[in-house]
Amino acid sequence: MRYKLSFATIASTIAVLVVSWVVLAHASSARPADSASPELATAQDFASYPPTTCGGGSNDVGRLGMANPAATYCKDLGYDYRITTSADGSEQGTCVFPDGSNCEEWSFLNGQCGNQYSYCAKQGLDVAAKHDGRGSLSKDYAECVKPDSKQDVGSVDNLMDLSKKATRSSVPSLQSPAPSGQPNDIVGSTPPSFDWRNQNGQNWMTSVKNQGGCGSCWAFASAGVTEGTYNIASGNPNLSLDLSEEYLVSDCYTMGSYGNCCGGNYVSALTYVRDNGIPDEACLPYVDSSCGCGASGCSSGCTYHTGASCSNATCSNRCADYQSRAVKINAVIAVPAAQMKQTLVDKGPLVVAMGVGSGYGGAFDAQGVYHCTNDAGANHAVVITGYNDAGSYWVVKNSWGSTWNGDGYFKVGYGECAIETYAYYVDVPASPPGPTPTATNTSPPTSTRTQTPTRTNTPTRTITPTRTPTRTITPTRTVTPTRTITPTRTVTPTRTPTRTRTPTRTRTPTRTPTPTRTRTPTRAPTRTRTPMPTLGCADVTGDGRVTVADVLAEASAIARGDENTRYDVNQNGRIDNTTLNTIVQQLGRRCIR
Repeated sequence: MRYKLSFATIASTIAVLVVSWVVLAHASSARPADSASPELATAQDFASYPPTTCGGGSNDVGRLGMANPAATYCKDLGYDYRITTSADGSEQGTCVFPDGSNCEEWSFLNGQCGNQYSYCAKQGLDVAAKHDGRGSLSKDYAECVKPDSKQDVGSVDNLMDLSKKATRSSVPSLQSPAPSGQPNDIVGSTPPSFDWRNQNGQNWMTSVKNQGGCGSCWAFASAGVTEGTYNIASGNPNLSLDLSEEYLVSDCYTMGSYGNCCGGNYVSALTYVRDNGIPDEACLPYVDSSCGCGASGCSSGCTYHTGASCSNATCSNRCADYQSRAVKINAVIAVPAAQMKQTLVDKGPLVVAMGVGSGYGGAFDAQGVYHCTNDAGANHAVVITGYNDAGSYWVVKNSWGSTWNGDGYFKVGYGECAIETYAYYVDVPASPPGPTPTATNTSPPTSTRTQTPTRTNTPTRTITPTRTPTRTITPTRTVTPTRTITPTRTVTPTRTPTRTRTPTRTRTPTRTPTPTRTRTPTRAPTRTRTPMPTLGCADVTGDGRVTVADVLAEASAIARGDENTRYDVNQNGRIDNTTLNTIVQQLGRRCIR
């Protein structure tokens, strides 16, 4: 039977894939080819811009970094800032005052706690807590008012210029973001709403972290998208790797447009993770919550603040066995706005850049959705975990602690704040390296994060090449019984055999269930699925050579032809985007010279 696709869908899809292949084919001579997964999309890659020196401001092209504004507020007023970790691994910030009392960071910034220590009090003004959603940094915010008339003087954000103080680096938007409204997927249909925090009753994302006063959002976004994607690829929502953001912020990572507390570049950072790996949090704990950076450069309060360094840690602080503990990815791949929803559902969370704060006219609407009046650039890196078409917004994971906005997540409107301009996903192996060994390190005072041990009993869940939730989640439950087969070994009690020696014959059958060990063969079906039939190089246009037009025509004919079932390499009942891409890739490489 034939698979039904409209000609318009086939033509538009193949056209995009062919153009993408041609662009990447020409670019391959300038950079190493990624053998694990080709870059299919052509979204603007701000990693191509040159690195700059440590410092803040919009001229720092190629880097972006916004610190936690509540941490910046606490430190700027001269108070002690601390991060604590809950049992579930989520992190919260606390501002500690001279008398030893303290407030939860966002309650303090928003005028709900410690008002006698606030910025307004230092100016001889009173504080009024506002809840109208018009804050540029959170839905609630603090307003300074005159003590006698209670007349509003201005918000703490505007009076302190807090958004600018928290911004360490920003990048201009070099292409227009998608217009407001629902992004249109080129191929396939997506559900009206989706969230990786609630798929088949499971949360596939890791806990919300807190970057503190360091402009390391790019490192937290890089680690966060990798952790979540590994959960999905392994089919185990409880795998929950806890990767070391400090490894990227310190001088361990020194390639391309590398970063520190003055900002960084998540595409370059993820490329480093692909090539060199990133170890777990316990190998090099995060200690940069109090390391800041301003317009004049790295704060002298940071332990390492000269040259290209701006951090409280150095690479010599990492654990001795960091190489064996390093987790790698296969590729970091750009995603155009039109394919973001489909990629999110099929592949996993997306790492993106966006504009946040008063400099971008950011504010929450009555439904709690964040919008910007200025979409001209980006200063903050976050992770998209879901979307909602009815509300026209993306679901976004932040790195300002789990108490920010209630749970550390927020909604950003479609096409708002340049969030669809720099989208990427990561491709990862089906399972991370083996168990994380316990090792000592020489790092500065360790953070209070709790390390979730790496699980090694989930590697055989590579059955789902597209990593859609329905395919990955089902194996999780069916594979679990394989662990209970291991007790079959304990069924070899030699007490019964002593009475009758017949059981000696039954020992061999009893051990046969233990093919649980043969995990390697379980992966084989994934790699040996229906091979792609040999493709020809037809001169369809008859001009004496094989061109892009010929590749387009042949791929289109294959997708619409009676024999197209032979090309369903994913065995998912349709000729999808991945299959068409494979066809175009093969035709392009073999036919176009």
